[in-house]
Amino acid sequence: VTAGPGSPYHSLFIAAFTAAGVTPSVAHESAEWETSAALVGAGVGVSLLPRLASLAGEDNVSRVRLTGSGRLSRKIIAAMRAGSRRSPLIRDSLQHLRTTSQYILSTRLREDS
Repeated sequence: VTAGPGSPYHSLFIAAFTAAGVTPSVAHESAEWETSAALVGAGVGVSLLPRLASLAGEDNVSRVRLTGSGRLSRKIIAAMRAGSRRSPLIRDSLQHLRTTSQYILSTRLREDS
């Protein structure tokens, strides 16, 4: 279960399987993480989901942590106008993003256990 061809997620999905020496057979396409998780829960396939995607409400789905040298990761970057970093609004917004992302990440790590 993956996103449709031409999407960045589809490309990452294919690349991850190819790097593992496997050619995936894509049976279903979905644009939302929740739909992908529901399809997995219905037993129609497997999917790669980011740790930030919630599996709440999906009783029949287990998250399996990928390990090894080829482990996937994601970097999120905040963009702002040059020279605006000292603005209180920008500073507070960046801090809010950091705090919120750390909370979500710690929540998802607990789900993995």
